[in-house]
Amino acid sequence: MASWASRIPDFKDVFAANYAFYWGLILFMIPVGKFVAIPLAGYLVSKLGSRSMVQVSILGIRFIPALCRTGS
Repeated sequence: MASWASRIPDFKDVFAANYAFYWGLILFMIPVGKFVAIPLAGYLVSKLGSRSMVQVSILGIRFIPALCRTGS
């Protein structure tokens, strides 16, 4: 998150957020996603265990960028 400010032009290009409304919506959804993801991660770790969640995270880190490239 520390490199967020320097990446704003990249995000504006990727999401085509040239209008202030869309750019505000993108900036608003970042903390909303965090408020949802953090409790969900805690729940999943308590139910599935930390080992399986780390394995799923490793797979996600490996394959999600490839899926994002094929979608465009």
